[in-house]
Amino acid sequence: MLELLILFAQFWGALFVVGLAGTLLAKIHLLPAVLYVMIVKTVAPAWVEAEHTKYLLILAALILYAVLRWALKIIRWRQEERAARGYLLATARPMYEITEDGQYIPIHYDD
Repeated sequence: MLELLILFAQFWGALFVVGLAGTLLAKIHLLPAVLYVMIVKTVAPAWVEAEHTKYLLILAALILYAVLRWALKIIRWRQEERAARGYLLATARPMYEITEDGQYIPIHYDD
């Protein structure tokens, strides 16, 4: 009975790890590349040996897809940051006024 419980725990642990790995690979857009490698190496190893260049080109295209998705995500994030910074600077009001003798006087706004 104890062996059955250990086997059951190992099964669910392995299932959890596979699900977690799949989720992480999907989030970073590398799941298609990993599935391609796993399926092609398993189903058609003779084709991989015969057409190694095509195999590598398809793999490179799938990895390039992931890299381009991340690059676009970073570019969009930087554009949004710049737009938010521009809006903040355009609508900001000074907190202090500098007098002629170099002292800072707080400005009070009646909003």
